[in-house]
Amino acid sequence: MQGAVKLVGKMKILILCVNYNSNERLIDYMVSVNESLRNAPSVSLTFVCSDNSKEPKALKLNEAMLFDYKIIVTHENLGYFGGIEFAVNNCCLDFDSFDYVIFSNVDVKLRNDFFSTLEKMLPIDSLGCIAPRIWSQKENRNRNPELLVRYSKKKLLLLKCLYKMPLFYSIYSKVFYPMKRKANELSSGNAVYAAHGSFFVFGKQSLPFIKNIHFPSFLFGEEIYVAEELEKLCLKTIYVDELVVFDVDHESTSKMNRSFYLKCHYESIEKLLELYYGRKS
Repeated sequence: MQGAVKLVGKMKILILCVNYNSNERLIDYMVSVNESLRNAPSVSLTFVCSDNSKEPKALKLNEAMLFDYKIIVTHENLGYFGGIEFAVNNCCLDFDSFDYVIFSNVDVKLRNDFFSTLEKMLPIDSLGCIAPRIWSQKENRNRNPELLVRYSKKKLLLLKCLYKMPLFYSIYSKVFYPMKRKANELSSGNAVYAAHGSFFVFGKQSLPFIKNIHFPSFLFGEEIYVAEELEKLCLKTIYVDELVVFDVDHESTSKMNRSFYLKCHYESIEKLLELYYGRKS
């Protein structure tokens, strides 16, 4: 990090998240947001959750929140970024008034210095997205950065084939995936290709992307989609190790049928190839 600056007035932050039958995780997330705000009294936060649940239930919060929050019921499962898009189109907020907009799952928690650290950061030229340290409690490792460099078309085609062959994908996920994660470790302040999809922190210059978000698939591939759309705007994704998020790990996707899980991955890669790699393959 380059240091700190004193901000004039309140920093305004918007969190857009998506819940699917995970009210307990959502409440835990909101409590962690509340605790982090206690250490950053000059931060003003708005929290909007799209509820994709089959049978939405009222939240039972045991403490008063220090932020405004709104739950928007979608009445159907729109997927992760489908739920985010629904929130963008239905939250009735002035996006231009926010300094940062966060997209996230609900199976995460913020470290209690998250917002105080964010407000002390110096401005970053051409900032599109911040990739924070996302610590997986289950795997005992950092999930960011998701990708240091852009996948080749050959690599995406290989992954597409793996999602068609469950046995080979199982081998890949257990052997090669952990090796990739270890290789991605780097110091704070470096530009990377893509942030991990569970928690994106977008700067103001990303507003054209946010306001017009339209992810083409039901689930998966959000990291590449964000990276490619920010690249169109000539914006960077920066890894910031001092911002810490805890990943409670795949609360919704872990409940998915395996064949449906692989099918969603396969279809997502098809769309990404079509959109960003010249042609459908």
